Amino acid sequence: MRILKLAAYGSENEVAAVLEALLATPTRWNERTVEAQLSPPTLQLPLLQAPTVNLSDYDQLLGMEVDDETA
Repeated sequence: MRILKLAAYGSENEVAAVLEALLATPTRWNERTVEAQLSPPTLQLPLLQAPTVNLSDYDQLLGMEVDDETA
């Protein structure tokens, strides 16, 4: 299951190639061996723009009187 997770979060083709190479050898291996032979995933973070805030909306809220019984 851990190897399937590696394929799901990375490259299925790369995991398959590593598994083929490991299966051709007589040495024992596990998911850590597979993970060590994979190239690290590259994370691409989206560029976010800060929203513009209209502070006059907040000023209007501050100017409102609140009735304690309805709040």
